[in-house]
Amino acid sequence: MNFIIRDIQGTEHGPIDEETIAKWVDEDRVTPETPVRNSLLKTWKAAGDLNFLQERFQEQEKRRTEAETSTQKSTRTLKDVARSFKRSKESETMFKHKHIPEYANTGRRILAFVYDMVIVFIVGIIIFSGGMYYARELAVKQTNNSKKELAEQDNFAPEEKIKPKVKAKKKIKSKQPVKNEKKGKENLAEKEGEAAEKAAKEEIGITEKYLTEAADKVNTAVKEQEKIYALHEDNLTAVYPPYTYADERGGYGVSSVWIDTVSNEKYVCLGADQSNACWIKVSKLSMIFTWCFVILLGITLLYYGVTLGYFAQTYGMWFWGIFIARKNITEAYYFRTFIWTLFMFTMGILMPFLNYIFHRGLHDMLSGVRIIKVGGATREE
Repeated sequence: MNFIIRDIQGTEHGPIDEETIAKWVDEDRVTPETPVRNSLLKTWKAAGDLNFLQERFQEQEKRRTEAETSTQKSTRTLKDVARSFKRSKESETMFKHKHIPEYANTGRRILAFVYDMVIVFIVGIIIFSGGMYYARELAVKQTNNSKKELAEQDNFAPEEKIKPKVKAKKKIKSKQPVKNEKKGKENLAEKEGEAAEKAAKEEIGITEKYLTEAADKVNTAVKEQEKIYALHEDNLTAVYPPYTYADERGGYGVSSVWIDTVSNEKYVCLGADQSNACWIKVSKLSMIFTWCFVILLGITLLYYGVTLGYFAQTYGMWFWGIFIARKNITEAYYFRTFIWTLFMFTMGILMPFLNYIFHRGLHDMLSGVRIIKVGGATREE
């Protein structure tokens, strides 16, 4: 295996084999910080990361320690502390696989964003549902339930349903001809029986017609009342706050508006059950929704910042095979990922155009990161 060495002036030397680079370490021409790469790859790493040079670097360190002054020793100690801090910082996260840069295309980035927004949307539904539940409970507690007389004044009392009166059917006594009577009487009795039967049938017909008409009237009244309820009436000229009896009987429903012109307060109905309506001030409902939005925004920032800072990917980016890294393909830590997230939500709309031209969005440039495909070739350790 051959290597390319780059000195302090930036001049490249090589390719050289393993024996030659080991000899240069013995001659102190190569130090653990010297940039080195495989001759077949374009990615650089520190010579101290090469396993076969570890023993020689330890011997080199001993020679330098014996020869350096006290000032040099202090400087070296500080560098060692900084180097150990950097290594421990890198070991605290999941950023392990380093790739040769291969920029993520616009389609992958948009699809990853949509995937993440679906997760945020589901969380938002949960948060706002909780906010609505809290708002309704607050409205139930704060709606006045002691103004029954106002309900009577405003004619909110339910109308009694009209029950049609049904006349009792008359029992029809069949007229049987009497035996041993004259033929004329028999005919007369027969005629009277037929007349009575006809009258009974007519009476039954009138009763059925009456019942049908009464039922139609009741159904019509019910439908008209349902139409009134569906209109969700508003009260824009009230002189007092809404109360529990301002319910569906008055034509109110969920989303109905009530304006108290005396206190200049606006209310919205969250429930119009009979004698148990609940109303809430629009200002309080707006405050609840604002807090729900702030909580959702905070969770979204945490989601992006933590997943990008620890895994170098959100779940959407993981699904579509892309990840975030700094410009030099090193790990982007938490602070940088939070900055990237803030810039993304304010400038991300420009990403499709700039990514097509520069392979980076404006928020990528300002935060100093790249979005790279996982499928890039891995660096050789």
